[in-house]
Amino acid sequence: MNKLPWMKYDPDIIALDVEGMTLEEEGAYSRCVRHLWRHGALAEARLSRLCGSAWPAVKASMEEREGLWSLGWLEEARGAAKAWVQQRSEAGKASAAIRNDRSTTVQRDTNDRSTVVLSPSLSLSSSGSESSSTQGRKERAHEPEVIPEGCTPPMWDAIKRWGQYRREKRLTLTPSGRAAFLKKCIEWGEERAVAAIDHSILQGWTGCYEPKPNTTTNGQATEDSREQRRRMVVEANAKFYRERDAAGGN
Repeated sequence: MNKLPWMKYDPDIIALDVEGMTLEEEGAYSRCVRHLWRHGALAEARLSRLCGSAWPAVKASMEEREGLWSLGWLEEARGAAKAWVQQRSEAGKASAAIRNDRSTTVQRDTNDRSTVVLSPSLSLSSSGSESSSTQGRKERAHEPEVIPEGCTPPMWDAIKRWGQYRREKRLTLTPSGRAAFLKKCIEWGEERAVAAIDHSILQGWTGCYEPKPNTTTNGQATEDSREQRRRMVVEANAKFYRERDAAGGN
C-alpha cells in the first residue's frame, strides 16, 4: 500500500475508544493504529498477535469488513488522505498541461515572428534584384577605364600608385588635392611625372618632388654625371698643360 502523507484524527474519538482501558491495553491500541494506517485493514489473527492479551479490549473498538478488522475513524481519515493526494495529482497534471500549452503557444508565436515566408514572386524579385546588382558590378569591372584628358596610360598608372601610397600612409588626397596633383603631372609630362612619383614613393615623402638633375634617388652622382666631370677634369688638365707649354716656348 502506498504511504499516505499524514493521518488526520479526532482526539475525542480516540478518547472514547480507549476509555476504561488499562495502560497496557491503550498501548496495544496505539500499536494497532500505526499498523492499520501503514498496511490497511488486517486479519484478526495478526491483530491478536500485535495486541497480545489486550486484544479483546482493543477489538471492542474495531469494525469487521469482509473478514478484515480496522477502526472506523481511521478508514475515514485514510479516505480523506487519498482524496487529497488524488486532488493534488490532478491539479499538478492540469498545471503541467497549461504550462505546456503556453510554451507551445509562445514557441509558435516566436516561430511565426522569426520565420518569413516569401511568396514565389517576391523571392524571384529579390533574387533577380541581387542578381542584377551582382551583374552590374561585374559589368562595371569590365568597363574600360576612362583616363583623364592630357594623361597617358603610364602617367595615369603612376598617379594611381601615388594615390594608393598616400592612402597607405593615411594621407588620402582631397578631391581638390587630386585635381591639383593631376594638373601638375600633366604639366610635367609623362617622363617627369612618372620619375617624380616613383622617386618620392621610394624616398618615403608625403609630397611629390622631381629628382635632382644628374643624381640618383640616393643622392649619388649618376654614371653620366661622373663621366661628365671626368671629361671636364681631363679637358681642364689638357688646357693647363697646353697653356704651360705655350708659356715655356715664349
